[in-house]
Amino acid sequence: MWSCNGTFKDGLALLRHYLDGLDQQDKLLDLQPECCGDGGPVVRAIQEHFRARNNKARYEYNTVIVSLYGYLERFIEELIGEYLRVVSSNVATFAELPAIIQANHLPFSLELARKADYQRYAGTVRVEDVVARLHLCFSSPDKYELNVEAFSQHTANFRHGIVAETFAKSGVGELGAALRKAETFKAFLATENPERDLETYLAGNDEIVFARLDDLANRRNDVAHGTPTDDYLSHDLLRVLIDFVDAYTTSLGEIIYERALPFMAQKASVLGAAITVIDHRIVCVDLPAGRVAVGDILIAKTQDGSRPYKGGPIKEIQRDHVPTQSIEGGPGVQIGMLVDFGAKDNHEFYVFNVS
Repeated sequence: MWSCNGTFKDGLALLRHYLDGLDQQDKLLDLQPECCGDGGPVVRAIQEHFRARNNKARYEYNTVIVSLYGYLERFIEELIGEYLRVVSSNVATFAELPAIIQANHLPFSLELARKADYQRYAGTVRVEDVVARLHLCFSSPDKYELNVEAFSQHTANFRHGIVAETFAKSGVGELGAALRKAETFKAFLATENPERDLETYLAGNDEIVFARLDDLANRRNDVAHGTPTDDYLSHDLLRVLIDFVDAYTTSLGEIIYERALPFMAQKASVLGAAITVIDHRIVCVDLPAGRVAVGDILIAKTQDGSRPYKGGPIKEIQRDHVPTQSIEGGPGVQIGMLVDFGAKDNHEFYVFNVS
């Protein structure tokens, strides 16, 4: 889906591994040194080391909180950039971009140019490049390039409200409502607390539904500023927080992907209605022309106003029950395509060729 998703998932896996290691360390600290044979003196030395200064839990907590927030911030910034690159690569001229992107590009780019010498942009943003892209948007609008980094700028930590506000500036609105309908997010909430009335909970305001994202930002601020606190989260509670952020960002990535699909559809080949759809995963169509390959993106235009487009990579192609990696269209050519999203008979289909 998005390349930033893999990097983010790797970061979360490292945090979970770190917490597992801390649990193993705690078991070591609970051992009786005299029962450890030749390792007894080492175990005793480790125990005495941590007992001398009782700050172990604090620094473990600090490490996870700061790292988790850092991974989250990077993911959101890169996701905005990847989304805008997909949009701009599929919209022919600057004037055809969504009005909000056109309107924000100039002021955001000027602000980015002003910050180009900040440490966070070192080696990635140069004033001359920012200005050159701006110039192209007006002098050669059919060869324009966006300063995508300009749209991920934010002056406050990423609480849910700031996430929604930042994406809205790129033309992606109503994130709160979309996240409430996201299957991954709902599945996390249901698994976390099977007794929870999910419908009632999700009907709550953003400050309730996404409270843990806001709490993470607050905790990150406290750690970064050295604010004294005894409110450390246990390893198990830190794991739950990581799982929440995982579900939130996975759902966010899926939503942003679907918001990019209508722009991809502008350059996609029309397949039209399906002959049939089997189990919502196998889409059978006529292919009178063109070429379809495994890895190409199948896009479905739905009749659901809240999710007008769905899509995803084609996992497998068959013709006459024979698998193939790619196929050329022609008279009488009919194929079945395996996908991961919930396709329906009343969808209109397009195929976006990746290569």
